[in-house]
Amino acid sequence: MTHSGDDSERTWCISEVGILRDLSATEMDAIAAAAPMKTYGAGELLHSPAQPSEVLFILKKGRVRITVLDAERIADHAG
Repeated sequence: MTHSGDDSERTWCISEVGILRDLSATEMDAIAAAAPMKTYGAGELLHSPAQPSEVLFILKKGRVRITVLDAERIADHAG
C-alpha cells in the first residue's frame, strides 16, 4: 500500500461521491485533509472483520473483490 494524492485530488474524489456532493467547499476540504489516499496492490487486503473499524472507502480506479467469510473463518482470522 502506498499513500498518494494531493489535497485538490482528494477533494475532487470526495465531490464525486453522491452522498457527499452537497457539502460545502470548506466541509469537503476538511474531509480531504483528514482522508488519506492509498493505493493497494493486487490481492492486498483492504479490510477484515477481525479488525473492526468505521471507514468509508472511495474507489477511484480499479476493481475490488468482496468476500464474505463464514463465522468460523472469521474466528480463525481473529486469532
